[in-house]
Amino acid sequence: MVLFYLALGSNLGDRIQTIDQAIARLARGGDIRPLRLSSLFETEPEGLVDRAKRFINCVLEAETALSPLSLLDSIGDVENAMGRVRPGGGAVVSRTLDLDILFYGDVIVDCERLQIPHPRMYQRRFVLAPLAELCPHRLAPPTRHTVRELLLKLDGGEKCQRVREGREWNPQEA
Repeated sequence: MVLFYLALGSNLGDRIQTIDQAIARLARGGDIRPLRLSSLFETEPEGLVDRAKRFINCVLEAETALSPLSLLDSIGDVENAMGRVRPGGGAVVSRTLDLDILFYGDVIVDCERLQIPHPRMYQRRFVLAPLAELCPHRLAPPTRHTVRELLLKLDGGEKCQRVREGREWNPQEA
């Protein structure tokens, strides 16, 4: 089993329920074993072209035996099942659910479909704040900094408001 970290975000519908349902769906398939969930943070939308509601963001720590690309396919299936729409032309719009693999063990992946670590995570407080709750001392490749150090280096522009405390994952929730 490989330990991985998954960012979850939602800014449409019942955002907290969407996050909880997504984790339950991931667990139901049997290939992903959720372990811990960071606090949930409410954040301003970043770079969206539509008039957007604030996001709920968090990070899930989980285990899997899936390869990185199989894991990507599995989380894509959950996004699609929960109504994720991907407009053409690279437009960034509001979404019911956004799932991104941040870390997959110590593996670095750089291919057309997937990049691990996620290429923009080190500039995003809404990713680093919840990730730092789960693994503050983890070294973040290719930097030589820990997740916590990267979080502390960010400027104060982006605000993250905690709306629910983190917790261990309860398998009964699946």
